[in-house]
Amino acid sequence: MIATVGAASPTAVTYTGGLSARQVFRMEFDDAGRVTLADVTRSAVGKELAILVEGKVLSAAHVIDPITGGQFELTTTTPAETEKAAAALHASATS
Repeated sequence: MIATVGAASPTAVTYTGGLSARQVFRMEFDDAGRVTLADVTRSAVGKELAILVEGKVLSAAHVIDPITGGQFELTTTTPAETEKAAAALHASATS
């Protein structure tokens, strides 16, 4: 079953750069986004939560705890996934 629990858009997405297989994308949210992200993840505890970009699933994870700090990380595992995530998230390289 798919249910929409809300949406929050990051104000910044950064990663170390390059197209190595394993990259960590850090997503940061402003105060309004932080509240929305906390509400969305609180509603999704114990469930799968998908990250959508332009209506397509970029990643999905099992939510254990609400994300209340206004930031989270997404890790890629292949060069193709890194390239796709960087482009879709308009990520800025930090190196």
